[in-house]
Amino acid sequence: MSDRFIFDSSPLSAFARAGRLDLLAGRYADRAMWTVEVRAEIARGSKAYPPLRGVLAARWLGDPVRLTDPADLQEIQRIRWALGGKSSRPRQHLGEASTIVLARREDAVAVLDDRDARRLARALGLHFIGTLGIIRAITRDGLLDADEAWAIVQTMRAQGFRMPPWVKRNWFR
Repeated sequence: MSDRFIFDSSPLSAFARAGRLDLLAGRYADRAMWTVEVRAEIARGSKAYPPLRGVLAARWLGDPVRLTDPADLQEIQRIRWALGGKSSRPRQHLGEASTIVLARREDAVAVLDDRDARRLARALGLHFIGTLGIIRAITRDGLLDADEAWAIVQTMRAQGFRMPPWVKRNWFR
């Protein structure tokens, strides 16, 4: 497995809306990637959520990757359908699907929050991490203490980020 991390939109959005993209930049600079599909999703969301503009300007993510190989494009569609994508909603699950395909191609870690996408990633043998796992890793690295981590999680929750009810303050200790 490489030391690359392929970001889907949900983790990027959660950190941007909490005002903490700096944490991602500090941990993943020169190791982060994203797809043009994820960038487009963030751009659409930035109209309603201006903090997402910080993601669009983030140099640490690098240029978004455009998958052009016909096999990759077919795989994106297969995964999109497997995640419940519909022909009437052609963008539905496109970010998750492209993230999974690029992570497989690069033998990288997929950064995903969507439960079904994570299940599929697990079934495909992919390594993955999500927003809460990143916060926990940053805390374990000593860049945040447990109280700071919990405050960020509470900010994310207030911004509409959904998380399992079992996540409590002591999970970050």
